[in-house]
Order: sequence, then structure tokens, then C-alpha cells
Amino acid sequence: MNYKKIFTVASTICLLFIISYSIAQKKGKENSKDVAYKFLDAVEKLKFIEAKTYATNETDKMLDMLESFSSMMPDSVKYNPQKVTIISTIEDKKSSEVTYTLSKNPSEKKILKLEFIDNKWEAIMTKDEE
Repeated sequence: MNYKKIFTVASTICLLFIISYSIAQKKGKENSKDVAYKFLDAVEKLKFIEAKTYATNETDKMLDMLESFSSMMPDSVKYNPQKVTIISTIEDKKSSEVTYTLSKNPSEKKILKLEFIDNKWEAIMTKDEE
């Protein structure tokens, strides 16, 4: 057997494992501002499956309801999502409040709350917020 070849293959496999593990760890370290933007942008674009990846289980139910209503929305809403602008973030270890505006009414500030659950930030949306 060629030990040099075996060592090269084993080293390559280890290196690939380390790189993929590092990428996975970095993905789990998104801050609340990034998660809020991705969640709000997905909701505005009616990409509810994507939005669910950034939401709590309770918010998933709200997104299901919004998705069912989206078929009744006029095309002007469906195909013209508003631009999300994050204004500020107040964050502690377990919760965060992200203040944002939408392009339709930039003077109206809204707040999205997030919780730090299972080592990641998740958006909380209630029926009063959307």
C-alpha cells in the first residue's frame, strides 16, 4: 500500500470536515439584526418557507395564515415588495428588539422582537404586527 496516498486522502477529508464545521458554526452565529432583515425581507417578498427558517414555532403558524391569505392579495402587493431598512437594534443575551421601516412609509417605525433559542435568533410575529 502506498501510505503517502492514504495520508493525503485522510488529510483532505479532515480538512474538508474542518472547513464545513467552521461554516456551520459561523452560520449559527448570525446576529439579531441580520436575522431580522432576512426574516422581514422574506415576508415582504412572500417567501414564507424562507421566513420560517428565521421564526419561532408560534410565528410559523402566523406565516401559514399569511401564506393562505397571500393568494387573495392584489398583484400590486405580490410583485412589489417593500424595501426593509433596519434603523436600530437593542440586544441582550436572550432577546432583541429591531426597529425598522418599510419603503412605503419610511417615517413609520416598526419593531420586530426576536428571541435567542437553541443557539440562534428567531423572529417573533404576532397578529398585531403584520
